[in-house]
Amino acid sequence: MGDNKLVKIIRRGRWLYGGCAWRPVDIIGLEYDFWYGLAEAEDILEPDETPHAPGPSGLLYYVSFRPTGRTDSVWPDSISFGSVSEAMVWASAQLPAPVQWQRLTNAWWRLMATARGRRAFSLAFRPARRGSRQTERFSWNHNSAYYPWVAKAALARQPAVLDVGCGDGSLLAALAPFCCNIIGIDSAPAAVKKAWPRTVAAVNASVVKGDFLAHDFAGKRFHLICFVASLHHMEAKSALDKAKGLLQPGGELRIVALAANGRLGDWLLDMLTWPLARLMGLLKGESQDPAMRTARPTQTHAELRRTVKAMLPGCHVRRGLYYRDLIRWTKPE
Repeated sequence: MGDNKLVKIIRRGRWLYGGCAWRPVDIIGLEYDFWYGLAEAEDILEPDETPHAPGPSGLLYYVSFRPTGRTDSVWPDSISFGSVSEAMVWASAQLPAPVQWQRLTNAWWRLMATARGRRAFSLAFRPARRGSRQTERFSWNHNSAYYPWVAKAALARQPAVLDVGCGDGSLLAALAPFCCNIIGIDSAPAAVKKAWPRTVAAVNASVVKGDFLAHDFAGKRFHLICFVASLHHMEAKSALDKAKGLLQPGGELRIVALAANGRLGDWLLDMLTWPLARLMGLLKGESQDPAMRTARPTQTHAELRRTVKAMLPGCHVRRGLYYRDLIRWTKPE
């Protein structure tokens, strides 16, 4: 394949051949169009043939069915794909048995280690300017400010992500290029109507209209479940209990939560952070979509902490700058 140092093993997987022998399958990433380069080297290019452009991460992705025991070289066995998810879907469709994909917990750091990766992530999570018609971008506000915090977990646990209370779908659209499969669910028709155009172009993103607590996920399990300003719209204990059941062992729950001020310390903290939060809002062009449903939180910060500590033993809870509580919990293996 030329210089193997340019090959990036993005994801490793395996499938059971004949019910008795494991065979490997890799998703590899290249910064160039492999087949175009090969045709150019062999002088067999078509007159109007042009190379495929890299995907959002700056790479083109290929599937490699590497022979067992061979790790010295990797050769593509597929056409190029613009995203990891498309390559994984294609690989799974070619094999007679399900593929077990290995979770790469250093995916975030691997992406950030390249200039193209940093730029792709920066562009994906850069808010749109006020008044912009770019529907794929999101408006900056105290909720979307924490999208990158959620995204770090999604990149580390790429296969399956669930966004509960997905709203206008902006987080779904931003995460789609970096995940294998992402589903958003929202009970508000106006939210689903706005989310659908953002995700229709992504083969690995979908939106479901329904109540999270009542919806049947048909046995699906997720590696990451996130609630961004949506937990207070539902009964917290029931929502957390259902989310725990939908997580894969080792999966992560990330919550950007709203809570009411109940103690003097809550009000004092808001007063201390208000100048910086207000300044960031002015610099970022803070805006709210009036079509999105809002609700006042009924639990105070202390009550919310007690609830999540009881439901999610070992969880990490901290107060964010923009009047939000950030909750992170990993399901035991």
